[in-house]
Amino acid sequence: MKAPQDSTAKTAFSEFMTVPLSDQFGNGVEWQLFESVPRVLLFAGKEAGAAAKDWGIFLQKTFNPTFRPTPQHLQTLVPEEHIKVIAVATLPEVPLLFRGLFRSGFRSDAKDMGLALDFSRALSKQFSYDGSETLPLLVMLRKGGPAKGSQIVTFQGLISDVKLQKQVATQVRKLLPSSAPKN
Repeated sequence: MKAPQDSTAKTAFSEFMTVPLSDQFGNGVEWQLFESVPRVLLFAGKEAGAAAKDWGIFLQKTFNPTFRPTPQHLQTLVPEEHIKVIAVATLPEVPLLFRGLFRSGFRSDAKDMGLALDFSRALSKQFSYDGSETLPLLVMLRKGGPAKGSQIVTFQGLISDVKLQKQVATQVRKLLPSSAPKN
């Protein structure tokens, strides 16, 4: 089921399953490190990359105001992170032979943050996202182990949609523990 462009889609997916992904440096994404906080996955293909970056900046500034992402962002969880924002580049069209070149390009383009690369679409397929969409997909997962059914909430659209921005922020606040900042 594809998520609508400007609204939530609850219980659209049966379960979130972690799959092996690596970042632009070839380091594996350590999914189990992030189970202690809510997670927001930002899926984007080529056309939606800039819009996904805008969402990432908004989420980091709003919910992790003192955290500064680094290239090792996907190998660590620091106390300043109240939510874990994970950008996932959906790149099924890249042949195996050229994946190293793409990693190199992402190393120079995304110097200040980690970016999980989903060349096989193994993770993206779980949410019916194929990477050709013009809008990014935001997938919100509660803290803890595997998320199922109604524990998975998705949004698709642009940060410039004020109504959608408020819906996303409200949903993230619902996932936060009472001690976290709720800006």
